[in-house]
Amino acid sequence: MKFFYKSRFYQRIVQWRVKQQQVARSRDEYDFFACSWARRTAWCISLFLLLVLGWSIIGKLDIHATALGRVIVSDHSKLVQPLVEQGVVVAINVRDGEHVRAGQSLIELNPVGIDAEVRNINQQLMHRRLEKARLTALLTDDPLANFTPPAESEPHLIETRRALLQRELDERNAELKRQDVELAVNQTNYQAVEQKISSQKRLLENIEKRLEARRSLAKTQSIAKMELLEQEKEWLNAKAELSSLNGQQSILLSQQQSYIQGKQRFLAEKRRDYRERLNKASEVISQLTQEQIKIVERQNLQKLRAPVDGVVQQLAVHTLGGVVTPAQQLMVIVPENKELDY
Repeated sequence: MKFFYKSRFYQRIVQWRVKQQQVARSRDEYDFFACSWARRTAWCISLFLLLVLGWSIIGKLDIHATALGRVIVSDHSKLVQPLVEQGVVVAINVRDGEHVRAGQSLIELNPVGIDAEVRNINQQLMHRRLEKARLTALLTDDPLANFTPPAESEPHLIETRRALLQRELDERNAELKRQDVELAVNQTNYQAVEQKISSQKRLLENIEKRLEARRSLAKTQSIAKMELLEQEKEWLNAKAELSSLNGQQSILLSQQQSYIQGKQRFLAEKRRDYRERLNKASEVISQLTQEQIKIVERQNLQKLRAPVDGVVQQLAVHTLGGVVTPAQQLMVIVPENKELDY
C-alpha cells in the first residue's frame, strides 16, 4: 500500500481532488454528485478489479482437482484372465502400479478339484507301475528275487503286491507240482508195464520153445494131440497178454507226452497271460502319464504370468481364497513405452 500512495497515479488523483474542492459549486451540483463515501467505494471496487485483471495476466495459480477416471493405454494393452476353468486364488504376487517383466508370475490359481484329480492320477500310476513290476518278475525264473517296485511306491502297497506275487507264484507252482505228480505216476506205470513186457517176452520165448518141442513129439505121436493144443493155447494167451501190455505201454507213453505237452502249454499260457497283462498295464501307464501331463499343464496354465514388460493396472483380486471364473478380467498390463489416454 505504501508503494501505491507514493505512486504518480495516486498523487494525480489527490491533486485532482484538491482542485475539485477549490471549485465553488452550487447546492444542486453537490446534490448531483455522489457523497464522498460512495465515491470511495467506487474507487476501491475499480482498484480491486484492476488488481484482479493484472493478477490474471501475470500471476500463476496451482489448481488441484479430484475426479473419478481411468488411465488406459492407447493400444496393445494386455488383459490377464484365466483360461477355461474356475479356480481359487492361492497367491497374488503383484499390486496395482507395480512394474513387471515378461514371464513374471502374477497370480497363482488352484483349479477347483485339481488336487483330487492329482491324487487320483498319482494313485493309479503307482498301482499300475507296481502291477507292471509284479508281472515283469513273474516272467523271470526267480520272481521274488527279481521283483523291483518303483522307488516312489508306498511301503504298504509294495507289501501288498509282494504278497499277491507270492500267492500267484504258489498257485502256479501248485499246478506245476500236480502235473509233475501225474507225470511221475505215468512214468512209474510205464516202467512197471515195461518190466511186465520184458517178463512176458521171456515167458513167451519159453512157451514157444516148449511148443516146438511138443510139435516135434506130436509128429512122432509120442504125446497126445490134446497136450499140443493146450500148449498152443498157452502160447496164444501169452502172446495176447504181450500185445495187451504193449498197448498199455503205448497208452502210457501217449499220456506221458500229453502230460509234458500240458505242462509246456500251461507255462506258455501263463507267460502269454503275463505278457498280455503287462502290455495292458504299460498301455494304461502311458495313458495315465499323458493324463498326468495334461493335469500339470492345467496347473501351469493357472499360474498367470505377465505377457509383456509393463505396469499392472486395474487389479481386480485382492483376497486369497477367492474364486475366479473363466475369462474373468483380473488385471491389465500396460506395456512399456506406450502412450496413455486419460
